[in-house]
Amino acid sequence: CRILNISKDRKWLFIVTNSCYGWIKKENIVIREAPYKPEHFIIILKNLKKYNLKIGDILPFENNQIYLFNKNLELSKLNNNEYSKGFLPFTKRNILKLVFNMLHTPYKWGGDINGIDCSLFIKDIFRCFGINLPRNSSKQSEVLMGFNLDNINNKNKFIIKKASPLTTLIFKKYHIMLYLGSFNNKVYIAHAFTMSNYHKGEVLITDLDFGRKNFINSLKKIIFIDR
Repeated sequence: CRILNISKDRKWLFIVTNSCYGWIKKENIVIREAPYKPEHFIIILKNLKKYNLKIGDILPFENNQIYLFNKNLELSKLNNNEYSKGFLPFTKRNILKLVFNMLHTPYKWGGDINGIDCSLFIKDIFRCFGINLPRNSSKQSEVLMGFNLDNINNKNKFIIKKASPLTTLIFKKYHIMLYLGSFNNKVYIAHAFTMSNYHKGEVLITDLDFGRKNFINSLKKIIFIDR
């Protein structure tokens, strides 16, 4: 997070983060004089509304106290499965745990503590491992190695053959999904989406049809997180 400018009345700061930028009231920003040591941080592994924390949040801590905006929180207030000291080990088991921690999180375009969209779902999972992906789906599809699916006739078969469960993303225009694996020649994915004639909108595990005819034909790319 960087402060690039201040308004003439000195009440607003222009902030740039790795996922967004804009003006924020100065009264809502806390600037710490002495920096925290970079190894002293925790990663939040579940949405914790009572503390206004969401999965993937990175928080400094000292003397077993987490610093939250203008107050401290005892680390002992959190359950062991709600945080990790430092980044999580990059294993498929840990990725799957995070997916299940986020199941049924309501869909909300743009995302916040109350909801999540498709690209934020992917970003939040992998930043728990120290992998910092872009904020929108098209950019996520561009920064890593992958295969273009435009000229692939049997995309379902190709994905099953080439994709690695839990470390491969599947991209179509305006939407990105996490490949979980296959069963009986069906591809299964975890993703945050909304569709009026299917369900109210949330993070779900579905197959690649999920109520949308010929959806698989619109797929553009598979992307590898681990390559």
